[in-house]
Amino acid sequence: MTWGRRDMNSLDVGVADARAADAYGSATPPAPGRSVEIEIKLAGGRRKVAAAALDAAAAGAKTSPVESAYYDAEDGRLWRAGYTLRLRPKKGRYELTLKTRGTGAMVRGEWTALLDKPIADLTLLPRDAPMALRSFVTADALRPVFRTEIERSTHIVDADGARAEIAIDQGRIVASNGKTGHVREIELELIGGAPEGLVAQAKTLAATYGLHISTVTKADRGFGVADGRPPPWARAEPPDLRTDMTTGAALSAFVASAAAYILGNVAAAADGRDPEGVHQLRVGLRRLRSAVALFGPDLGVRGRQWNRDAKRALRALGPARDLDVFLAETLPAMAEAGLEGVSLQALRRQAEEERLAAYVDVRRMLKTKRFTRLCLDLMAASIEPPVADDRPVVQVAAALLQERLDAALAVGKGFARLSTEDRHRVRIAVKKLRYALDFCEPLFPEKSAAAYLKRLKRLQEDLGLLNDAAVAGHLAAGLAAGMAEGQPRRTAEAGVAVVARWQAGRLDRADKRMVERWAAFAKAKPFWRRAL
Repeated sequence: MTWGRRDMNSLDVGVADARAADAYGSATPPAPGRSVEIEIKLAGGRRKVAAAALDAAAAGAKTSPVESAYYDAEDGRLWRAGYTLRLRPKKGRYELTLKTRGTGAMVRGEWTALLDKPIADLTLLPRDAPMALRSFVTADALRPVFRTEIERSTHIVDADGARAEIAIDQGRIVASNGKTGHVREIELELIGGAPEGLVAQAKTLAATYGLHISTVTKADRGFGVADGRPPPWARAEPPDLRTDMTTGAALSAFVASAAAYILGNVAAAADGRDPEGVHQLRVGLRRLRSAVALFGPDLGVRGRQWNRDAKRALRALGPARDLDVFLAETLPAMAEAGLEGVSLQALRRQAEEERLAAYVDVRRMLKTKRFTRLCLDLMAASIEPPVADDRPVVQVAAALLQERLDAALAVGKGFARLSTEDRHRVRIAVKKLRYALDFCEPLFPEKSAAAYLKRLKRLQEDLGLLNDAAVAGHLAAGLAAGMAEGQPRRTAEAGVAVVARWQAGRLDRADKRMVERWAAFAKAKPFWRRAL
C-alpha cells in the first residue's frame, strides 16, 4: 500500500495541556475497563534473533510481511503526550491502533479499530479510547512520520500457565525523510492465562538464545530514526498506596513502582545522549534496594537476590554517572566561577574519552543475563504480591521510618564536630531515610509531611556537597593518572589541584548552613509518630 502525507494545520497546544486533558500517563497501568496489551520485549544481535526465528520456523511458526505506518503531528505532540498511533493493512482492511508509549512495563493501553480505508483519525477509535486526544490531535494535523517493513514469524506457545503469541520481528524502519534503521526483536504477548507465566516464558527464551530485556518499542526506534531524538527517560512515580492496605499489598505496589521506574530508564541509559537516563536508572535501583532493606525479612531469598543484582548494576553505572556530573555540572560551575584554563581543558578532554568507554560498559551491563533476570523478576513481582503479610501497612511503615530516623540521628549526634568521613555516614543514613519516605509518604496526610520533607531535602542538598567534593577529587586524580607521562599529564595534575581547592571552598562556605540545617532537621517532629 502507499502511505500518503496528510495536509496539516498547526495547532498551538502544549504538552502540559495534553497531559492535563487526559491524566492516563504512559507509565501507569490502565484503569479497569480500558483496553490493554500485556507484552514483554526481548532483543539481541542479528545471529541470536535469527537462531530464534529458525527454531520457531521448525516448530511451525508462520512468517509474513508486516508493514505499518506511524503518525503524529508536525510538532510531535501525540508522542510527547505519551501515545503512538499506528496504521497497517490487515486481511483486506486496515487496523488503526493507539497505544500508550512504551516504558518497559508489561501493561500498556491499546485501542484498535478495523477500517475499510487507510485513514489516520483518532475519532475512529473505540469509545473507550482517550477522548481528549481527539480534539488535541485532529486528523488534519496527523502525518506519517515513519514506516516499518518487518518479516514477522509468529507462533502460539502454551507453557507455565500462560498462552502467548511469540512474534520474532526482523526488518527495517524507513522515515519520511529517507533515514533508515533496523529492527531485531522478539515480542511475547499474553493471550490467556497468568501474566507471571508470560514472564517465565520470557526467561526461557532469554536464557536459550542469550537475549536481553528491551524497553525500546518500534515507535521509540522510529522517532529516533526520523528526527534523532534520544529515548525518553522516566521520573519516579509514587506507589499506588492506600491507608487500608496490608503490608503485602503495599510491598507489591512498592515493587511495581520501582520496576516501572527502572525499566522506564533502561533505553535512555543505553543511549547515553541524555545524562538523565543513567542518573534516573541509578535512583531507581537505589529505591529498589531501599524497598528490599525495608522489607528484607519478608522478601527472603528473592529480596537478597534483587539486592545483589541491583548493587552490581549500580557499580557498572557509577563511572558513567560520575563522568556525566564532572563534565555537565562540575566543570561548567567552575567556569562560571572564573576557573578556566589549559589544566581544566586537559581534564575535560580525558573525561570525554573515558565517558565513551564508561557508556560501553553501561550497555554491556544492560545486556547481561543478571540484569535481564532482575528486570523480569520485577515484572513478575509487580503483578503478583511477593509476600503474604496481612499487617496494616501504616503501622509497619511508621515503625520502619522511625528506625531509619533513629539511625540517622545516632550517626549525626554532635554533627558540628563530626569529621568529613563521619558526615559521609550521616549523608548515607539521611539518603536511606529519604528513599523510605519516597515510598511511604502517600500513606500519611500530605500537609503534615510537607514541612518535614522540606527540611530533609534541604539538608540532603548540603550533604550532597560532601559527596560531590569526594567524587570530583577522586575522579580528577584518576583522569590525570590515566594519561601518558609528559606535559599533558603534568598539565592535568595542575587541574586536579584546582578542582580540590574549588571543592574545599564550597564546603567551607556551606559548613555553617549545613550545621544549621542539621539542627532544624533533628528537631523536626516526624509526621508518622501518631501511627506508632
